[in-house]
Amino acid sequence: AGNKTLIPLGFVEEASLRLVTPGESCRKTIGVDVARFGADATVLTSLHGKKQLGRKAFYKHSIPETCGEVIALSREMGGADIIVVDETGLGGGVVDNLKEEIGKALPKNCEVRGVQFGASCETDDDKKMYYNLKARMFGLLRDDMKDPKGLSILEESIYLEELPTILFTYNKKGQMVIESKDEYKKRTGRPSPDSSDSLALANYGRYDELTV
Repeated sequence: AGNKTLIPLGFVEEASLRLVTPGESCRKTIGVDVARFGADATVLTSLHGKKQLGRKAFYKHSIPETCGEVIALSREMGGADIIVVDETGLGGGVVDNLKEEIGKALPKNCEVRGVQFGASCETDDDKKMYYNLKARMFGLLRDDMKDPKGLSILEESIYLEELPTILFTYNKKGQMVIESKDEYKKRTGRPSPDSSDSLALANYGRYDELTV
């Protein structure tokens, strides 16, 4: 009980109609949600600043094949600045392989950022607001889709289906908690919201300092 819709349908529709022209200095980011098993998809999302460039989903790819797809996408964008990978499960191997390609197949100033959805936030302010990194990522995504000058996403039905069905609640400390993939699948009877996770990862790449 107490569950609420995180990103209402109206936010999704407005974000898909929003026109954004990214500046030269805007970060180019890729979000990689790596499939854990069978029915889940590995999804890559590319952004230039607040403008979504693309979404690509594939099934049953090996770690090297997934890395190859990410590198090809980076090349298409003219070189990614940040690649954010969910390193839970198989994603760790993708992070390791991509890091080896920095300065080779990837630009030398590219940052490969492995994130664990379940990890706690880094700053005290974020720790007060968000239960974990996943909540922070989705909190940022919601704010950026709500903002009239915010994120511009592709007009694809997957976002209309997934984003408004993701629920959040507050725990006793007042921290935002986003339901897990397994909870989501059990409650909705739908596949894992992989495209939404990938979008949240790509958008997260626009935040925080570059480590390079």
